[in-house]
Amino acid sequence: MRVTILACVMMAASAAQAAGPTEPVQVTLWERVWTVAPIKERPGSYSAIRDAGDNNPFGRPAIRKSVQAKRAFETATGCKVTWSTMTKDIRDTFYAPVTCP
Repeated sequence: MRVTILACVMMAASAAQAAGPTEPVQVTLWERVWTVAPIKERPGSYSAIRDAGDNNPFGRPAIRKSVQAKRAFETATGCKVTWSTMTKDIRDTFYAPVTCP
C-alpha cells in the first residue's frame, strides 16, 4: 500500500514539473512585455523579467510590478503562484515556484 501511494505522489510531482514551458516565453500584459523562463537548478520554478525598453510614459496607468509578475507567471505557465513564495532580486527579476493543477 505504501509503495502505491509513494508511486502516485512521485508521478504527480513529475507531472506538475512538466506542465510548464521548458523554453523562455514572452508574455504581454498591460502593454508591458515579460519574459518568463524556467530555472534549470530548481525544477518547477520560474523567473520573470520585464522588458524596460518599451516603457511608454503616456501608456496605461501604472500597476505594481509584483502584480504584473504574478500574472506573467500564471499566463506563461498555466499554473498558480502563491504570493508568499515569490521573491525579487536587486535587478528586478522575480522568482517563484508554480503549482500546477
